[in-house]
Amino acid sequence: DMAFLDATNGDLILSSSGIGNTESLTYRATEEKTVIVRVQDYHNNKGDYSLQLERLPPFVCPEGEATQEALDLTTPFTATDLALCRDAPRVYLITLQPYERLVSLASFNRADLTLAMAVLSEDGSQTHDEIIYRNGQGSITYQPWQEETIQLKVWGFVNTEGEIDLQVYKEGQVACVA
Repeated sequence: DMAFLDATNGDLILSSSGIGNTESLTYRATEEKTVIVRVQDYHNNKGDYSLQLERLPPFVCPEGEATQEALDLTTPFTATDLALCRDAPRVYLITLQPYERLVSLASFNRADLTLAMAVLSEDGSQTHDEIIYRNGQGSITYQPWQEETIQLKVWGFVNTEGEIDLQVYKEGQVACVA
């Protein structure tokens, strides 16, 4: 089992425990901090282990990147390492035909990012659906009854920021036969 502890007061920052052979933790400090890495055996087991630590540079939001764009989705939209920056949500305008289903899938591996996604009316005044994910991956879907242009909004919830991989696509109309 592994944990990150605050060196100042010993408080637990993040931990990982399980019965598998690998534990992994990712933590991004928002200010300068000394962190203790604690590794301990499980249930009095003994043995060797290897530890790999990697210190990554601070996340920096790119300048001049568009935060709103129209997607026609004739082919799926895919973005890797898409930056989600404070106070700058990503907004995609998408037109859907009746019964077409919009699907948005996001994955991320930053422990400090809380991902939010929402489907809004074209002018942003009405929320059709909103979902918040705190780890790993998330998805949101929407299916209109009539032709509709919507906003797909993706952002770091409560001022968190980081990078995600995002896929947005449409699934065809479903026909019902009586």
